Amino acid sequence: MRLIYLGFLMSIFLVACNPIKSIPPLSEQDFEVTYKDVLINAELAPDSIINKLGTEKGFEDNNYGLISQGNGYNRWGLNYPNKEDADISIIFLEDEIIFTQLNKIATHRGIKVGDSVDQLFEAYGNSELIKDSYIYELDTHKLQFYMSNDNKTVQRIYIDYNLDDANRKQGITA
Repeated sequence: MRLIYLGFLMSIFLVACNPIKSIPPLSEQDFEVTYKDVLINAELAPDSIINKLGTEKGFEDNNYGLISQGNGYNRWGLNYPNKEDADISIIFLEDEIIFTQLNKIATHRGIKVGDSVDQLFEAYGNSELIKDSYIYELDTHKLQFYMSNDNKTVQRIYIDYNLDDANRKQGITA
């Protein structure tokens, strides 16, 4: 009986010393990223980014970053430091950021390409795997983590500010 009581006390002690970490809910900061001291978020205009970071090599030769046109809207992008080896890619519809792809920089909570699914869940909480990615949403913003084929490591990270609306405007989706 003493052993049972002692075991019970030890388990209470161990639980008290090892509290479960609570994960804060998503906030606007989770959809911000800093690149070379420039805070990039849904509110930042392309001109401001270009004034602070310039354009990538060959930007003009690459049709000024044009990706697609539709319904009178132009989708275009910037890649830093360059398209071939981008740390970050920023995609616009006219003068509005629609998403960023983080290739070599971390999210606000420190998750980067190559991190494990356990690290992702520790930072953002568990989520359902949908079409090879975990998605975390706040209003029209989404953080999307595409996983490796074995679903063990992060392969791509997108911060989606309102891609669905941009696609609708260009006539890409209904």
